Amino acid sequence: KEALGIKPLPFSIGLGTFMGGAGTITGGGMGILQQFSTLSMGMTGIKTLTGMATGADNKVRINEQSRQQAFEERMKNIEHQSKNQAPNAAAGDTPA
Repeated sequence: KEALGIKPLPFSIGLGTFMGGAGTITGGGMGILQQFSTLSMGMTGIKTLTGMATGADNKVRINEQSRQQAFEERMKNIEHQSKNQAPNAAAGDTPA
């Protein structure tokens, strides 16, 4: 080192310095993630409050009613199909 003219640094870079730098970087990254997650939670709350104020809750109820009606229609169709297939099965007919 002396022959090449390399002089030692006025401070030493050891394991403690490395760990301190790594901890600083990790802490900064975690801080940024926390800001985004807090912002996301806040936006969800604002959307909920805005929806309540504008009557979006009624849309949810209407959606649930339409789902219930669709379910009831499907059940009626299944019952109708099973009634129509029952006599054929009793007669020994097999569907093709």
